[in-house]
Amino acid sequence: MAMFFGYVDIDHPLAPPDQVAEHEKIKKEVDEQTRPLRRKIAQIEAPYRRAAFEKRLAKFPEEIQIAVKTPDAQRTPGQNCWQPRLSRWTSIPTPLPTNSSTIAA
Repeated sequence: MAMFFGYVDIDHPLAPPDQVAEHEKIKKEVDEQTRPLRRKIAQIEAPYRRAAFEKRLAKFPEEIQIAVKTPDAQRTPGQNCWQPRLSRWTSIPTPLPTNSSTIAA
């Protein structure tokens, strides 16, 4: 018997509900406390991530590079077809990060 999707991602805590609630509360507090540090790390990493992205993108034909760099609203139907595939094939982020406002909270 063939099994095509043998893995199902289920996030089900095995602890009692009160322990789960306490864990979530502590996790939220830690996330709040470390948010400024994570933002600073993202700002430091941004130029290096951008350079790595450009290096990977340069390996593709020019028409694909143009499709990835074109804003969503201005893409042709053909470009819309390529951008998500290229993102999936090369782990290029979608949409293309352009400034620090895209840094995760």
